[in-house]
Amino acid sequence: MLIRSIAVLFFSSFFMLACQQGSSAPQASSPADIKFSTNAAFAIVGPIVTDCTFNNTAVIDGISITAYQNSSVQFGISCVSELRTCNSGFLSGSYNYASCSVNSPASCLFNGQTIAHGSSIEAYPVSSVDLGLECIFEMRTCNNGVLSGSNQYASCSINLPASCLFNGQTITSGQSTSAYLRSTVPFGELCSVETRYCINGALSGSNQFGSCVVDQPASCLFNGQTISDGQTVNAFLNSSVSFGNLCQGEVRVCKNGVLSGANQYASCVIDQAASCLFNGQTIVDGSSITAYQSSNSNSGELCVAQERFCNNGQLAGSYQFASCSIDQPASCLFNGQTIANTTLVTAFLTSSVSFGGTCSSELRECKNGILTGTNIFANCQLGSPASCLFEGQTISHGQTVIAYQTSSVSSGQLCTSEIKTCSNGSLSGLFTFSNCIVQNSDPDDNEKDKYCNKQRIEKKNHDDEDTQDKNDESDKHRDVSKHSDNGLHLGWYKEKHKEHFDCGKHLGWYKEKKKIKNKCSDKDNKNNKKK
Repeated sequence: MLIRSIAVLFFSSFFMLACQQGSSAPQASSPADIKFSTNAAFAIVGPIVTDCTFNNTAVIDGISITAYQNSSVQFGISCVSELRTCNSGFLSGSYNYASCSVNSPASCLFNGQTIAHGSSIEAYPVSSVDLGLECIFEMRTCNNGVLSGSNQYASCSINLPASCLFNGQTITSGQSTSAYLRSTVPFGELCSVETRYCINGALSGSNQFGSCVVDQPASCLFNGQTISDGQTVNAFLNSSVSFGNLCQGEVRVCKNGVLSGANQYASCVIDQAASCLFNGQTIVDGSSITAYQSSNSNSGELCVAQERFCNNGQLAGSYQFASCSIDQPASCLFNGQTIANTTLVTAFLTSSVSFGGTCSSELRECKNGILTGTNIFANCQLGSPASCLFEGQTISHGQTVIAYQTSSVSSGQLCTSEIKTCSNGSLSGLFTFSNCIVQNSDPDDNEKDKYCNKQRIEKKNHDDEDTQDKNDESDKHRDVSKHSDNGLHLGWYKEKHKEHFDCGKHLGWYKEKKKIKNKCSDKDNKNNKKK
């Protein structure tokens, strides 16, 4: 027990001196009986509080702790606890352990193998079964050291079938062997054999011999030649016959020393036969030659042949030709052009199509003088686009022309114009006049304007032609390189360009015309005055 006291003691110097001189220490008083030393001046004693001890640990008075019945319990069992309270030095309850743990589940042992708790393993009632049976197993589960089930074997195998022994030879179960009734039989007889099967150590059948030998038969003698049993020899009635006759022969068989048949000669010769003559060539009797029905055949056909045999001067068959050649296949004619056999040529349905259309073609093949297909034209020309007609002037496809809304306007007004384009015979736009004149007070100025308008149109047409010549790569009849600069290097165009640049104001004829007109007017005036 621990005793805690609250006291204030005052000691006299005498008591302290006595302690220093080795006097014995005063004895502790019990809580119920408090005594005062005669040397003490006075003492103040407070209430006494006593703590408890649990597992070498102080438990303060009035405090409770959890105590356990055991320090550990088996897997599956819960720890039992109680609450112990310190009361003035006395600890309630009786459990003595400050902690408790649950042990891990125990593993199991099966055939030297550790099985963890909760795991399972296959177990067999026997370690092996006979052939034809199945190994039956159960699942044994480990539960905290206890293994369920009862089978004792970790594995099970199916026994191999037993083999058999026959004449010192091991016969595997399921296999077979030939067994004979006797080991030898006379020539002419057959060995009696049976097939014996081994079934798991038991051999079917009864024959006891692993082999059987048939005795050798006797050989025969023919014309000094030994003929083995079973062999044959050709024997002839005569040693020679005249040509046209046949050697009469037979096959004689040796059977255990006895030769069948009666002919006595080992060979027979037929006298020489006469040869044959075909197209100056000698054909030996018995030989043949290939003859043909004709000396040549049409292309694509085969030469008809027959084999003619010479028989003692007589040649069989009737074909008379010794060779035959196959004619070359005929060529074809297409639009005056010779087409070789098997050659392809492109043929068109029509010789021309209108502008914007497509030429329809097919491939025609020459087959021995016959041309496949039906198209008959060798070429197909795409039609040129149609030109347009405007005020008596021909406008080519793709070219343009200036058109005016009216043929003339009053002085001070402007001519309204548009550009009309020719597209395959159709002229765009709505204006219908090729010239427009601004009416002037001077008729010569009107005439000059007409001339200028005409030259402008002419210049515009020539410019369009130069541009067309430059861009039209398919037109092979024009010298494109000549107009590649739009005609700027052409002499006529330079002069024309210079002449019409200012609408004829620099034209000599116009100046002269004005001058002549003025002179004529002056002359008329003078004549009028004279009159």
